[in-house]
Amino acid sequence: MKKYELEKALSTYIISTSGWRSVFDCEGIQGRSGKIDKVKACIAFLASVNYETFLLKKNYSSVIIAQDTRPTGKILSHIAHFAFKTVKTKILGFSCAPEVMAYAMVSHTPFIYFSASHNPIGDNGIKFGLDNGGVLQADDAYELIEDFRMLTSSIDLKNDRRIKDFFAFWDELNRHELQDLYDKYEKEQAQNAYFDFTLQTISAQSDKNGKETFCKNFVDAIIAYKNTHTDFCIVCDYNGSSRVHSIDKHFFENFHIPFVSFNEKNIVHEIIPEGKNLEPLSQKMQEYALVTKEKQPLFGFMPDCDGDRGNLVFYDPVHKKTLLLPAQEVFALCVLSELSFIATMQGKEHTNETATERKLAPTLAVVVNCATSLRIHDIAKAFNAKVFTAEVGEANVVSLADSLRAKGYTVRILGEGSNGGNITHPSRVRDPLNTIASILKLLMFRETKTNTYAPFKQWCMYSGNEKSYKQDFTIHDIISTLPKYVTTETQSENAILHIKQSNQVLLKKTYQKVFEQEWTEKKEELDKKYGIKSFKAFATKGIQEFDCTEDFSLSETGGLKIMLFNGFDTPIAFLWMRGSKTEPLFRILVDVKGDDTSIEIKLLVWQRTMLEKADKLSFDECIEIAPLS
Repeated sequence: MKKYELEKALSTYIISTSGWRSVFDCEGIQGRSGKIDKVKACIAFLASVNYETFLLKKNYSSVIIAQDTRPTGKILSHIAHFAFKTVKTKILGFSCAPEVMAYAMVSHTPFIYFSASHNPIGDNGIKFGLDNGGVLQADDAYELIEDFRMLTSSIDLKNDRRIKDFFAFWDELNRHELQDLYDKYEKEQAQNAYFDFTLQTISAQSDKNGKETFCKNFVDAIIAYKNTHTDFCIVCDYNGSSRVHSIDKHFFENFHIPFVSFNEKNIVHEIIPEGKNLEPLSQKMQEYALVTKEKQPLFGFMPDCDGDRGNLVFYDPVHKKTLLLPAQEVFALCVLSELSFIATMQGKEHTNETATERKLAPTLAVVVNCATSLRIHDIAKAFNAKVFTAEVGEANVVSLADSLRAKGYTVRILGEGSNGGNITHPSRVRDPLNTIASILKLLMFRETKTNTYAPFKQWCMYSGNEKSYKQDFTIHDIISTLPKYVTTETQSENAILHIKQSNQVLLKKTYQKVFEQEWTEKKEELDKKYGIKSFKAFATKGIQEFDCTEDFSLSETGGLKIMLFNGFDTPIAFLWMRGSKTEPLFRILVDVKGDDTSIEIKLLVWQRTMLEKADKLSFDECIEIAPLS
């Protein structure tokens, strides 16, 4: 293997604080062969060697190795196992990301996890983490990346003993059929740790008695619901996800909830749990409802390949059809639930007082990414909670939440509304079990003679929706009280651009010129049609958000949001953009207050056209005014 071959392969390798990623399968982006070429194998080996050196610098003596279920994960785990010479390896084999991270926290062991999350089956990559239960935080991630770049640029492929040993191992590895690589003891330990940690997360109780009390109350509420409504189950389209090898069935049975799953063994359709990929789940729920009328599906979920995200599908027994909620609304339901949960734990029962009069803890906070809908601000306001914003990326929202807790804030829930799922403290990763538990708490806990904890009633009182509350409420009643916003779906075709200008500072400087000219031309029209009277620009870089109205390019490669205000200086919409750091894409999004989908469409087309014009103008001085409608 020549050095230029390594350099060429590395040029296609996406390396960011969110993870390292590339197409690994020899058959390409949709490949299922499980085979990788020698150059990509060498990159995985050097990444593992680099991580071992990093761990030794941090005084760690062991590491967890795990993989999701995409075909190339098996051979990558074998490579990592060979690479680690000094630190002891704990092998989990197939494992979902939340399980790996829970075990890392409980066992005080760093991890290396082979996964490409929701990306196509032929992709693969690496997530790194220490022993705090999450991926590497920014400082450590940048240090690891810099170490890797130095290693790969200076390595002598012809004479380095490590490379010679690896190529001998690689030749031998390819002579035999690969076996699954895992340690039964470690896997059992990981599942036990994950189950107990999940109970701690959903109950907000760390001691055994507290968790047991919560579980008893939760089971009682679920049984009471079944007695007054109908028995229900939860349905899962695993689509071959690594969650198949985890605790899901045991978790739901612990709360007396039947669990129905399908597509356990193979990845049968696209991995990302959005849009058309939820249709098999929707169809299965409808079929199951007709066959088992005494046990109706309450809702279903589909996890991605590493199992840290699961968008929900609800079943309407009255109209006998399913309802697919957008990721932003699922996150909003979880925020609503967890804020009412923490408010109740603080001993603040529902009253007719305003949030200011109630004086809930002024340090209650929610952390979101910059592409999260403004509806979260409306929900937080009802609980007198503050909203803080970070750049897109799980590591960013988790790091921001950590910094706020260090300042005395209570951050029970955080997440990326645009990406689906939520992170519930003390977890540091999205988890569909936490998402489902949040919504179940909202739906199951109802006011009785012996129970005063009724989060939905509390929300209705706090938010001024008293007339929307009724004793026999449904999930549809809860959804109807959510603040009304229309937000671009992440996977919408119009939300993804392929920008030619690689210099994002130049691109955003040019975009500012285009936008300001457009604003001058259209501000009267924007006011007349939509009530938009002014704007401000905000940048998000890592855990920082700041005003960049004077210079959009200060956002650099981070998020750029153009906030649009009404005549009362209240934000009623925003235009957003950011170049992906894990995919060769540029994403845009629009969020608009209200339920008029046509406004979102028109503003999205406007945003898209302006950005395309800016892309062209960054190479060409020609500029035109984009049509608003």
